[in-house]
Amino acid sequence: MSKSNNGLEFELLTERIFKAISGQHDDVSIRRNVSLQGIDGERQIDLLITSKFAGIEFRTIVECKDYNKKIDVKVIDGFHSVMQDVSAHKGVVVSRKGFSSTAIAKAKRLGISLFSAHQANSEKWELDLELPMLLTEARVASIVVNPTIKAKKGTIIKQSAINVINDVDLVASFIKNWNETPDFLDSHFIYQNDRVSLKVGSLKPPFYVRDSQGGPVEVTDYELIVDFDKRYYFSYIHDVTDSLLLKCHSGDDSTMILPSEVFSNYHQCLKLIDKSKISLPPNSLVKMALVKVKASGYSAT
Repeated sequence: MSKSNNGLEFELLTERIFKAISGQHDDVSIRRNVSLQGIDGERQIDLLITSKFAGIEFRTIVECKDYNKKIDVKVIDGFHSVMQDVSAHKGVVVSRKGFSSTAIAKAKRLGISLFSAHQANSEKWELDLELPMLLTEARVASIVVNPTIKAKKGTIIKQSAINVINDVDLVASFIKNWNETPDFLDSHFIYQNDRVSLKVGSLKPPFYVRDSQGGPVEVTDYELIVDFDKRYYFSYIHDVTDSLLLKCHSGDDSTMILPSEVFSNYHQCLKLIDKSKISLPPNSLVKMALVKVKASGYSAT
């Protein structure tokens, strides 16, 4: 299949996006401009994605179409023929201009995934809608352990012992998870909540703290209450240099890929905004991100 300069450029863009998506999977291989032997002869494949599961190799072929109009159903028919000829397990067609309604319906029936690929800061950015990105910078402002203690008269419990339930320091445990676990409390949850009340899943009743002599004292219930200080940084995806978008036309999933500098240098890349001025349209495609500022030298209250 011969490629014009524009077609090659779009093919390279698509390759870049798929490699970014699959970058954390060691068992996935992506090759561009591959010749595969089919039943009816050699077939030129724009992108060949191979992966292994349970010792079996799965083959996905990707066709890139940099047309100046929507892809019609004839392209889907022709691509399906190629899939069958090379015994591909999965097929993907990527277009810059999208797909006709009949092409989408036919692809859905044949199990072919349809995407459009876009790069920000390009004269070929084709999306009408503005895609907002909201980054929440969150700091731990305070942590309070609030147990309900059932103690006998005269029992002495030190203030420092209040944080330790079932011999687990809840404050230290939270800070460790906050600092070291990437998916601990997601961006939507933190964005929506300035204060959270948590339970520690590993703790099972009966609960207890220890008195000044080291003996257990019954705790009927407890709360771990965390307050956050937050700042918000905003931009539109197409204003962030080298941002990529893979928009799905055969389902609801779309993938945004942002350069790493956005997260390491977000103070300069994004605009600080007051939360009261954030207005996101309902059901909009929004990239939510969270930067958890490490709680170093934190002392509990």
